Amino acid sequence: MMKKIRFYILSSCIGLFIIISFLVFFLQQRDTIFEFTLQDSVSGSWVWDASVTLQDRIIKAYYQKDGGLKTFRFTGLKPGDWKLRVSAPLYQPVEIPVTVKRGPNTLEEPVKLTGLEIPGLEKFIIFESVNNREITGELRPVAGNGEAITSHPCLDIVIFAVVSEQMKDGIFIQKPEQKGSYRGNILFQGELPRTWNRSFTAPFRYGYSLPLEGIEDTKAPYWVMDYLILVPDPVSLSPDAYKKIKEKISAAETLDRTMDLLKRYSGAVTYYFSTSWNVPGGLR
Repeated sequence: MMKKIRFYILSSCIGLFIIISFLVFFLQQRDTIFEFTLQDSVSGSWVWDASVTLQDRIIKAYYQKDGGLKTFRFTGLKPGDWKLRVSAPLYQPVEIPVTVKRGPNTLEEPVKLTGLEIPGLEKFIIFESVNNREITGELRPVAGNGEAITSHPCLDIVIFAVVSEQMKDGIFIQKPEQKGSYRGNILFQGELPRTWNRSFTAPFRYGYSLPLEGIEDTKAPYWVMDYLILVPDPVSLSPDAYKKIKEKISAAETLDRTMDLLKRYSGAVTYYFSTSWNVPGGLR
């Protein structure tokens, strides 16, 4: 009789253990989780030093070493309607209403933050590199104190360029010249496709690429590259308004007309000029 009682007790304990283990596993699987990714609205890349708040939880993150998007994951949440708050230095913060249900929750679309400024920007310095296929340029933002600006959001800058033959005394220069040269025939005029380096090790991120096939043939060994860079105010300027401004400036046929437009849109758009001499485009 005692053996049977012990057997029943042991069987009951094993059964109870199995039930408790199953309940624990089930509850763990039903933990209320909320996930989403975050990206820069212009570059589509990661956002530096982001801070995210949901309920009473705060997550801070920096960047992905592979340049990919950061996934934020909250666990142990309470179901209900809440506010997801996302912010980062030099970005416009956002507040998004979210409904959290028991179990896993995922935002299908990334949360996007809009960059506000390149802090202390005074000018751009541009360095060109020429190969057999294209000219690539690296844009380096510089502050008023002469220091490079390496940490900033990706603003929707526009790069216009005029490529000209470089001449002196009526002939093409044959070696780099520091004085006395001037612009000859225009070989290219237009907008340059902007690039953004998302690598976390890159000190400078803005660049451009100009295929050589888009530049008029010339025997000039060296070229002059004049740049006009537009930096919008993303708070006061809508994407549609900015698009119209770009189109008007792109269609301007003279420098005077361009300057008139830039003055008209002062405040909404800030502009910067830069010139590179002795670009060895004709030596390719």
